[in-house]
Amino acid sequence: MRPIHPYHQRSAVVRLIAPPLIAIALFVVGIWGLILPATEAALLERKRETLRAIVASAISLCERHQRAEADGARAQALAAADLRALRYGEANKDYLWVIDATPRMIVHPYRPDLEGQEVGAHADPDGVRLFAASVARVHDAGEGFVHYRWQKADDAAHTAPKLSFVRGFAPWGWVVGSGIYLDDVHAELARTTRTLGWIAGGVAAVVAALVALGLRQGWAS
Repeated sequence: MRPIHPYHQRSAVVRLIAPPLIAIALFVVGIWGLILPATEAALLERKRETLRAIVASAISLCERHQRAEADGARAQALAAADLRALRYGEANKDYLWVIDATPRMIVHPYRPDLEGQEVGAHADPDGVRLFAASVARVHDAGEGFVHYRWQKADDAAHTAPKLSFVRGFAPWGWVVGSGIYLDDVHAELARTTRTLGWIAGGVAAVVAALVALGLRQGWAS
């Protein structure tokens, strides 16, 4: 039998290795170029929908108190107490807040020092007047999202980007809002990225093992 020229051996190896390597490359590009951006967009939209649902529930609560109490001031006080006590989320620390059109703070469970205060000039470290912006959203469209920074972990010196959804309750002139910290969303996305990375690594390892097996069988023959 004539010996196989090294060039032909290398060509055979390239033909064997190239398809799985290209497949791995396309798989990785697909994950980081397509799947992750789509996952991030879907995750953020799911959080937005959650905020809409939470605020809608709060508005329904206000409507129930309005129907049940002839005394408007008492109805507002009862609704404010209920909203102040509400918590949700994985750590049961997410909350609702309420301002009026002044804007004056009506309810803020973690900043009771602001309740009763005019907060139109209250700005985040970037200069965003978040409560004035919230009133403007409701005035323009009845509801909307507001981006700003807010303190986190009960530390006034530590702020993080936050996204709140606000909706107006016209009978009382209230603006009801609730928000999420965007770094929590990014942390959740990072966990998804790590999971996809492990999957990609596992697929690459399996393909590499199959290629190595094919090479050994090819050389043996």
